[in-house]
Amino acid sequence: MRRTEDLLAPRPRHRALAWLLAGALAAAAVQVAADAWSQLQLADHERTVLERLRVAAHRPPPAAPSREEKDQAKRWAALQVERGFRWYPVFQGLEKASSDDIELLEFAPDKVNRTFVLHGEARDVSALLAYVAQLSAQPAFVDVYLSHQKVTRRDALATQAFEIRGRVRD
Repeated sequence: MRRTEDLLAPRPRHRALAWLLAGALAAAAVQVAADAWSQLQLADHERTVLERLRVAAHRPPPAAPSREEKDQAKRWAALQVERGFRWYPVFQGLEKASSDDIELLEFAPDKVNRTFVLHGEARDVSALLAYVAQLSAQPAFVDVYLSHQKVTRRDALATQAFEIRGRVRD
């Protein structure tokens, strides 16, 4: 009888296979949703990185320096040239070549062109020529020459006014 009752009893609505199929379908749906979520997060991250790179790559060109900034840059460059000029060898050369027969009145260096002009007075022509030779022998100077000479009289004293030009060695 049991057999008849089993046959006549209503069949179970949900069998194990159906439950297994439903579970597998749900697991697959969860897996697809998780993959879609991770892809969305990855795309957002890449979009953020690309935006940062685009902003970093697209820097506006620097503004052209104003007239004031250009003038200030020129002044700084001139100051650097002034500070970079080595005065010690120049003055040491002038001191070593000095003589009691020579009176220097003016020393005018041109730092940019590395030249100089000396104005002064000498007791006589031989003292003047000896001074030019002494200046030429100094290691700080090159191409030293007497560019101008004139006799100057003050009362009974006659001296040689002169102008000496040369270049400062690099």
